[in-house]
Amino acid sequence: MRGQLTFEFIITIVFILIIFVVGLAVFESRQNQNFSYFENWAGQNIANKIARNINSAALMDNNGVISDNVVFDLRKISISVSGNSLALYKENYFIDAPLSTSMVVFNITDLNGLIFFRKINGFVVVGYS
Repeated sequence: MRGQLTFEFIITIVFILIIFVVGLAVFESRQNQNFSYFENWAGQNIANKIARNINSAALMDNNGVISDNVVFDLRKISISVSGNSLALYKENYFIDAPLSTSMVVFNITDLNGLIFFRKINGFVVVGYS
């Protein structure tokens, strides 16, 4: 009688552990998915913010200046302008934002910090000061 209770107890513990391990696997996959969505949304936010500032500067008169603090924590990111589109690349996704002009010059290497968007001779120059 005592041996049967021990065997049933061990089987019950094994089933509980299996349910726990499966629950952890599902939780981890959902957590990774949420992290990926968060990075994508943060990238879209930054692309839209930069594009909005470029579009606003393009509509200004020559020698107009817009300054904005751009702060984000996305690593290994590339930003380029092709045609009337600002493209943000990362290893696992691509984000673009529309621009009203294709005449944009980037004089910066890192987009973190205070960035100035100037209109000089019809070009929008993105720089530090």
